[in-house]
Parts: sequence; structure tokens; C-alpha cells
Amino acid sequence: MKKTDLISSILSATLFLSSTAVFAGGPPKGMKMPTPHVDVFEVQTPQRLKIENLIYPAETKAFSYVTVVAKVNGTLEKLFFKEGDRVKQGDTLFKIDDSIYKAQLDSAKANLQMAQASLYRAKKDWERAKKLYKQHSISDSKKDGALSAYKSAIAGVEVAKAGLELSKINYNYTDVVSPISGITTIKKIDAGNYVTIGTPLVDIYNIDKVYVYFSMPKSDFEKLKNVYTVDGKLDIDILKDGKVVAKGVADYQDKKIKKSTSTVQFRAIVENSQKKILPGDFVKVRLSNVYQKDAMLIPQKAMLQSQKGTIVFVAKNSHVGVSPIFSFMEYKDKYIIKGMIKPGDKVIVNNFFRIKPGSEIVVDKTINKQGK
Repeated sequence: MKKTDLISSILSATLFLSSTAVFAGGPPKGMKMPTPHVDVFEVQTPQRLKIENLIYPAETKAFSYVTVVAKVNGTLEKLFFKEGDRVKQGDTLFKIDDSIYKAQLDSAKANLQMAQASLYRAKKDWERAKKLYKQHSISDSKKDGALSAYKSAIAGVEVAKAGLELSKINYNYTDVVSPISGITTIKKIDAGNYVTIGTPLVDIYNIDKVYVYFSMPKSDFEKLKNVYTVDGKLDIDILKDGKVVAKGVADYQDKKIKKSTSTVQFRAIVENSQKKILPGDFVKVRLSNVYQKDAMLIPQKAMLQSQKGTIVFVAKNSHVGVSPIFSFMEYKDKYIIKGMIKPGDKVIVNNFFRIKPGSEIVVDKTINKQGK
């Protein structure tokens, strides 16, 4: 290194160290530091705000679901649907061999006709017996016998009617119909198999509507009761990949807090005519009609933590003041707060490293578009 370069380097280092030593103890005597410049947020009048960050994971289930079973014994002859078909309530799904039940039905019809004939004859006998008894032409025992036969014949007709009704029911059960409207699943048994009462045949799901189950943390539930307001019933949006795919309304709320998770379970009914939701889907639920009244907002960046708690700096008469915050809750890029802040206060939002309580400041810019 050249001698002149070495001397220049030493001089530069000496000047740097000298200036550092001077300013380490503060500005030179008689020299005043520039007044810090800040931006402020002007607090607006409390307002009613829609709370949009109450979002929870949820699971969907079919609105109604049935397993169709055989109600009579017999050979399964036919299927009248394709797996995955949409069926209506009352549509025929299967046919069970009805030959035995047809014979039983015909026999029951004949039994009823015989019972009705016996009743006709017993009624005539009873009417004759009453006349003869009034004429003292027959004994008490014969009159009583005619009355007993008449009553037995009436009962016989009722028994025959019941037998006929049972035979009709069993015969009709050979046509297996859908108890609800919905979507069929994979069949549980093929045609040609012998089935007995209770044999599962197919499942059907009604997904025109779906149930959505979700759990709300205790902290949010307490706010829902004590802080927020709900317009009418609790409405929800169903989110998939961040997009609203359906809407619904909560129809059930558990009456106790689940201790193991500290949550409260809710259920909602969701219209699903577009079939965008399937049973077993894992989605997200967003409460859509929850509000907080008298909400006061300040930017999140204005909040500071001190040894005494949460505070904000406030610009007043070109000086820095301090206001404590009692509680706060996130809302978009701001906080809903409670504290010693009032409308019109100018909350400082930047340059915190150059200011302190009581220090003088210059306000450059005032932001007052609250909630935006």
C-alpha cells in the first residue's frame, strides 16, 4: 500500500471515531435534533360491523338416508334401477317372487267370502229366533244359541278381513319400493338370490339438502352470546377452496360445552339442489350474519405492548400521549378495540422508534377511511 493511501485511511478512521464519540452522548451542546414526523389514524364514530372471520372446519352428512330391506321372504327376481340412479319416493326398485303371496291373497279373499256367507245365514237365523221368542215358540237356550252364532259370524268376518289385509300387505311387499327420493348406491345383492325379511338390498341418500356439522370454540361461543348480535337465525356459508358453494341455516346447537375439546357443536341444514356437496365432504363453514355493534377500529400497526399492557400513542397538541387498550379483536387489517380512545382521537401509526410519551411531533398525514 502507498504511504499516501495509508495516511488517508488513518485520517478517515480518526474522523469516524471522533464523530461517533461525540454523538454517543447525544447531540452537541446547543444543537437540536429534528422533530419526528408521524402519520396518524383518526378514530371514527363506533359502527355496526359484520364479523366475517368466524370460520370453522365442518363435515357433511346426507339429509336423509335409508337402507332398503326385504319385507318378505322369497327369490329376488328383478332390479328396476341402475346403481347411482336418482329415484323418487314410491318407485319400484326390486321384484320378489310373488307366487306364494298371490295364492295366499286369493285364499284370503275366498275365506272372507265364506265368512260373509256364514254371517248372512247367522243373521237370518237370529232375526227368526227373535220373532219366535216373542211368540214364546222357542226356549231361552235356542234364542241364546242363535245370538251366539250371529256374533261369532260377525267376528269371523272381521278375522277374514284381517287375514285378507295381511295377505295384501305381504303381496304388495313383493314390489320393493323406495321409501324416500334420492340417489341409489351399489346394490347389496343380485337378482336370483333368496332373501329373507330384513335382508339389506340397497342404500339411498337424499342429498337435495345436506346436514353440516361444525364445532365452535368456547371463546367464540361466548362472544356469540355476549358480544355479537345475530340477525334472526344463524346463517352460514359453505366454503370449498375458499369459494362459497352453498348457503344454509343452523337448526341445532348442543346445550353443553364438550369438555375434551372446549367446543360447542352446531348443525346446519344446507340447500344442495346443485349437488355441489356430497355426504362425507370436509368443508369450511363461515357464519354470515353475525355483527358487532358500537365497534371502534384502529389499525393493527398502531398497537404497542408495554410493561403495563397494550397501549397506543395518540397525537395531541403536537405531542405524544398514551392511551391504554382494555381489549382488542382482529378485524381485517384492523382491531376492534375497547379502551380510553374516543372518536376524533388521532392514533399514531409509525415512526415509533423516534418518539416517546410527551415528546414533540409533526403530523404529516391523517388517515380516516375506517374499515377500508
